[in-house]
Parts: sequence; structure tokens; C-alpha cells
Amino acid sequence: PWETLTEQWHLPNFAFALGDDVIMATAQQLLNMPILILMARLCPAGAEGTVYALVTSIQGVGGTVGGVFSKVATQSFEVTNVNFSRIWELTVLTSSAKMICLLLLPLVPRNITDNQDERKSPWSGLTICALFVGGL
Repeated sequence: PWETLTEQWHLPNFAFALGDDVIMATAQQLLNMPILILMARLCPAGAEGTVYALVTSIQGVGGTVGGVFSKVATQSFEVTNVNFSRIWELTVLTSSAKMICLLLLPLVPRNITDNQDERKSPWSGLTICALFVGGL
């Protein structure tokens, strides 16, 4: 009979699941660091806390909206825990959907030393508001 790695190491499944959860949460925080550093450098002095709260709120709403979209996509491709016949199409869709963020790349300043007035763009403000309101 096949023995899992946790059984070979005599680890309870609870410890393995908890370890996986901790590793995933840590990895997610590390992935968020570049955007948080960029936002902290671009925001006006003294508003770092407000910007951090705004960014984390938008990320939270984005996670919820992403979960809804993934459920709709999984159901529309009829992928279940026993039917994987169209999973390749779902994988192509989700992989190409990640490329949509490239359209927002022009909103990022070219360098940190840009003039404060040049960084203010009505398009970036409208984009943030649209993403937040659209996520509600």
C-alpha cells in the first residue's frame, strides 16, 4: 500500500494542513511587499497608514471578486472534482486573465523622483475607484 509522506514522517494530517496554511500566508505577504513598498514611496508624506489601509482593502475586495469569478468560470467550464475534461480551457482562461493587469501598467510612474504634480492623474484615481466600487 502507498504511504503518504506525512505517514512516513509520522506527522498528523492536522499539523500538515496547519503548516501549509502558515506557509501560504507567509508567501502571500511576501508577494504583497513590492506593491506596498511602491505605494509607500509614492504616497504623500504622513499618509502612509491611509494608503496602506486603502491598498489592503482593495486587495481584500479583489480576493473576494476573484473567488466569485473563479467559481463562475469553473462552473461554466463544468470542471468538477471528477470531471477534468475541460480543465485545460480553464487554465488558459485564468492564465490569460492575469495579463489584464498589464493594461494598468501605464499608471505606474517611471521613477520615484517624478514631480508630485506629474504623478497626480485623474485616470489613476478613477481606476482605483472603479475597481473598488466594481468589487462591491
